Amino acid sequence: MKKIFNKKHAGFSRILLPLFCFLISTLAFGQVPPSPLLINCPNPGLGFNNFPATVSIDNQPVSITKTINTAVYSMSPSSSKCGLTIKPGALLFFPGTGKIGGSITFTFSEPVSNVQIALVSQNSLAGNQLTISANHSNTPVTPVLTVFNNSPDACPDVYEVSGNTIHAKPGLTANASMINIGGSYFTSVTLKNTSSTDTRQWIDLRLCNAVRACTIPDNPTLSIYDQPAAGSTNATFVITNYKGTYTYTITPSEGVTQKNRIITAPRKKAYSVKASSGNCSSIESATLMLP
Repeated sequence: MKKIFNKKHAGFSRILLPLFCFLISTLAFGQVPPSPLLINCPNPGLGFNNFPATVSIDNQPVSITKTINTAVYSMSPSSSKCGLTIKPGALLFFPGTGKIGGSITFTFSEPVSNVQIALVSQNSLAGNQLTISANHSNTPVTPVLTVFNNSPDACPDVYEVSGNTIHAKPGLTANASMINIGGSYFTSVTLKNTSSTDTRQWIDLRLCNAVRACTIPDNPTLSIYDQPAAGSTNATFVITNYKGTYTYTITPSEGVTQKNRIITAPRKKAYSVKASSGNCSSIESATLMLP
């Protein structure tokens, strides 16, 4: 009886553990990232010559900084197979350093996911491997890696996933693939060369298809600003928890004007307000009837 119970318990645990991790991730970081859209990023990518860099994701600025843990060199412009053109200075693990753990860390000002990179070997593929880790602030998260290549050259995928590592498939000679790093929101991602050889390896971070984590704005609260004058066709009300960084949508909007927290609108109607920040929106406020 004890053995039967243990087997059932073990099977039950195998089901519950992924669910538990999923729930903890959702509670800790607010949202589950959408499934990645696997596309080849437009050229050029972001190179070392451009760092520190600021790009825009969902109309929100995301700053990127670099941390070099060992010798990394930039090179002259280079093209690769499979439609992936590498921008000069993107990242090169030089022979003799990549083998012993050359790495780069990208730190984002806001949580992102589904960041895509181009992974290219300049010489033989044999032994090439890249280990990827991610953190949400100081908390490690498990990246989900997807290798793909949908370029018009119809080249095969030459890398494959094993846990949090990307390594070269044996017997293939084409030298480029796209990699999607997703599975959870993160604020930093580290790419470490764990190759078994000295083969050179480019990393071209393009930030294609990156998705910014959503922080839901506060639900607006409304109140009458001033009682309307006799005979006036308009009245004013205010957003009592107004924030200048939010964009507010008033419903209905006909004849409505807004100046910061004060809204002027036709009387004898009920109004609601929704706050937006980037690609994130609050729910509608409670309605307010203007006298």
